[in-house]
Amino acid sequence: MSNWIDYRLDVLASSPEEIKRIAARLKEPSSKLVDWDAERFHQQPSEAAASLAELVSFEPVENLFCVHESVNKARRFHNSFRRWSGIVKSHLFEVSEEFPTAVFLLEHFDMQASYSGKMVIRAGEIIQAVFDGNQRAQALDWVLPDIFAPFRAEWERGLEFCSLWREWVRLNKSAGYQVAKPAISLRSQQRNNLATFLAYIRFCRQRPAYNSCFANQLRIMDWIDERRIEMLAEGRPHWVPSMRDFEQAERDCWDDLVKPT
Repeated sequence: MSNWIDYRLDVLASSPEEIKRIAARLKEPSSKLVDWDAERFHQQPSEAAASLAELVSFEPVENLFCVHESVNKARRFHNSFRRWSGIVKSHLFEVSEEFPTAVFLLEHFDMQASYSGKMVIRAGEIIQAVFDGNQRAQALDWVLPDIFAPFRAEWERGLEFCSLWREWVRLNKSAGYQVAKPAISLRSQQRNNLATFLAYIRFCRQRPAYNSCFANQLRIMDWIDERRIEMLAEGRPHWVPSMRDFEQAERDCWDDLVKPT
């Protein structure tokens, strides 16, 4: 059984109208995502839309800062789920890409696995990220710096995006604190994804009893995504799963996999 994964999302928009549109969009999967899900899992689009809406919907929790609803431009949202983190991320990045000037501050954590992380997302891209996979007590951050601070401050003051980041890093370093490392580059992500896919192909060839249908690929890759988060937390951003990792994924996901006919 997969652990519960929690996503806490703060969105900093440019106007009250924009935050309302983002709030509505965070509840609804795109037609592209619905069609993709329906095709892969052999469902009617209406069935896929209903199940996806339940999975990816981010519910509003509260408005940020002490301002009246009529002028509020920032809001906190929440979502929790047990699996399919890749689909939830795809939804979130789609929404971010549709509102390219809004800043998405995502905190994600798995209390049972004792890890947490933070991401700054803008225009569908990860700008900064940090992970804490070595917590000393369950659900209590240990070495997770608040990389959101400079982005909140510059948004509140109406400054250019990312204009306070270097100053924040410099001041933290001068105070003796360990500052978050930049997120892995897009080129490195693409290399990792290709290497992971090739490793999966080798696993399928060496395990003829495994049903390599697309539904199983999605479930196995979802497990791999969760494992990659743990590797990032341990300082291994370029991790690629081995044959042993795929075998462990198959064992852990066995009840959910389509069995050979």
